[in-house]
Amino acid sequence: MVLLRLVCGARAVLRSSSRGLPVGASCYAGRVSGRRATLYIVKGRFFNSYAPLDFIADTSAVKFLERSLQVIHESTGTPWWATIPLTVLMARSLITFPFAIIQRRITAKLVLLKPKMDELAKELFQEVKQAQRMFKWDEEKANQVFNIEIRKHRSNLYVQDNCHPAKNILLPLLQIPLWICMSCALRNLCAGRNGEAARVTSRAQLSQEGALWFRDLTRPDRTWAIPVLNGLMSFVLSELHFSSIQQRTRLISFVIWSTRVTSLLVVFITALMPTGVSLYWLLSSFFGLVQFFVLLNPRALAFFRVPVVAGAARPYQALFSRLFTRPKNTIS
Repeated sequence: MVLLRLVCGARAVLRSSSRGLPVGASCYAGRVSGRRATLYIVKGRFFNSYAPLDFIADTSAVKFLERSLQVIHESTGTPWWATIPLTVLMARSLITFPFAIIQRRITAKLVLLKPKMDELAKELFQEVKQAQRMFKWDEEKANQVFNIEIRKHRSNLYVQDNCHPAKNILLPLLQIPLWICMSCALRNLCAGRNGEAARVTSRAQLSQEGALWFRDLTRPDRTWAIPVLNGLMSFVLSELHFSSIQQRTRLISFVIWSTRVTSLLVVFITALMPTGVSLYWLLSSFFGLVQFFVLLNPRALAFFRVPVVAGAARPYQALFSRLFTRPKNTIS
């Protein structure tokens, strides 16, 4: 009933506010706000907008990305179907890829550092055992001293090699907010949100500057081709990233299966999104896949000064071997 009242109200707004719209905003009619949702009416189509998403969509970061998309579109003269992949390529090349290289360097250094840390732990264990006998410590005191000393030595090694594991979180901390904000920016443009003249103009262009079977980037892909490709790409990426984990705990197995189910849900979520947004998701995943394989190549790693680790001579063969080999040990 609430939705029915909103739709009826929206039709009233459509009739009453169809005049006096901004120049270039003939495709936009108005909006009707309820307690939790807002309906944007664009050429007879309804765009649900919920408060949490609206909070992000109205931030300065999202507005900056909207303007950036519009500037790239105007300055290059490319249609929107080309502007979106060009923007993804620029964002990946200039922002996320450098951090991916840093992450790969840190991971390689940690792998090379592990034998030294294992040897250090053995030596420290013997020293603590000797001190335990000398000073007559109980087991709890000995373990406490060992843990304090091993953490201190480990931190010193991390600082010495500039490879603290906490730095690996820099890439997700950058990539996830960028992905969310870019998705909201494209969604605002596809919906002509709030009836702002620049957004409405971009929306009119997006509705005409698609390609192939997705001529209108403001509509969901009715062929389901892009949603299915998005789900497939999400599944492939997750399997590639999890392939390096050979010993799987129950928690890790749960996470892996949850990710697989999420890949299926991505298909249905993408099917509800404007094609402009779902195309961005697909291209972002595709460039992520390319980035993954580039950073496996020994020549690329040498060029980016990533330390060489054991077993890196034939990385692609090792990868596909892991993909099609069932993990031997499952730890509870």
